[in-house]
Amino acid sequence: MPFFLKKKSFIVLFSLLGLQFIFLSLQLPQGGHQSFLEKWIFGFLANTQSGLTYIIEGAGNLWSDYIALHQARKENKELKEKIVTLTQENLLLQDKLTKKEKSSQAIQNLAPLNKSIVLAQVIGLDPANYFRTVVINRGQAQGLAPNMVVLDEKGHLIGRLIDPVSWQAATVQLVTDTNFAASVRTKKKNLVGILSGDGHGRCFLKYILETETDVEEGEELVTTGYDGVFFAGLPVGKISAIYATQGLFKSILVQPYFNFHNLEIVAVIKTSPKESF
Repeated sequence: MPFFLKKKSFIVLFSLLGLQFIFLSLQLPQGGHQSFLEKWIFGFLANTQSGLTYIIEGAGNLWSDYIALHQARKENKELKEKIVTLTQENLLLQDKLTKKEKSSQAIQNLAPLNKSIVLAQVIGLDPANYFRTVVINRGQAQGLAPNMVVLDEKGHLIGRLIDPVSWQAATVQLVTDTNFAASVRTKKKNLVGILSGDGHGRCFLKYILETETDVEEGEELVTTGYDGVFFAGLPVGKISAIYATQGLFKSILVQPYFNFHNLEIVAVIKTSPKESF
């Protein structure tokens, strides 16, 4: 790059100083009459000085505005980041508070059972079939073992623990699993059958004879305790549909009480199912 371009800022500065010097010199008392040229030069330099002063002040204001705008953008970015952080922290606190409230409500709801209960959170689902099993964050460290009964926070039957059960996690087989089985009865007519899952979020009541007339839609099902795994009297769900078949038994569809999509807090009963409610 030429020397002139490198030093142009200094040249401009010295030029301005030179013009300022000439302007000041022209303002000194000269004595005698000033010529037309002197008057013209004086006016030109005065206007030039005024223009330069305006430009310099404008440039200074522009630079100040740029600095202020840059600082404002920086502060705005920092505020946005703080808002995002605070929003995330607020959501986490709300989630913790909600879980704490649900846990407290579960303890109150399950208190009448008078059983040794371990509360746990659902932390995983079966990737192959959501309605088969879930994973909870309690395990052998809390004394959990296979075949222990699992309820939701309202005391409705969810399922039972099955292998694997690790130190800090356990697998829950849901009532909606096709391999699940529990002895249940209708609450009004005491008709006994076997509850099994359909693999899609609902259950079947099996082994009710086609000739049976005392089964109705909307009737509640509870566990009998005959299977030796589940305590007697646990609410399971309601009969949602009854279909006639050409076989020996009716096809009865059951809607379980627990809400799979809102399943967060569960309760594992540690006491023996030999005790009755």
